[in-house]
Amino acid sequence: PEAYAKDQNLQQLSKAIGWENTRWNYRYVVQSGSDGKGSANKYHVALSFTRLDKAGKPIPGHTFDSFYIITNVDGHWGAQFRSSMAGSLHGKSAY
Repeated sequence: PEAYAKDQNLQQLSKAIGWENTRWNYRYVVQSGSDGKGSANKYHVALSFTRLDKAGKPIPGHTFDSFYIITNVDGHWGAQFRSSMAGSLHGKSAY
């Protein structure tokens, strides 16, 4: 756990690659589920994002297609699962 947490420093990644902002390229809900009462409680989302530098230009090699599962658990919406090739600072994990 300590090694994983150490590799998740977004401030270090930002400095290392000149990352200032992120742009959504697309977000598509490809599937949804309900709680049986008609209220949605889960979405499968295919998406793409690009990391941008301070000038607002794409950082080469930093556009990522990803897949998220967004759920409502006990009234709280959040990402329960994510699959992405977005790289980390040391290449040992992804975010």
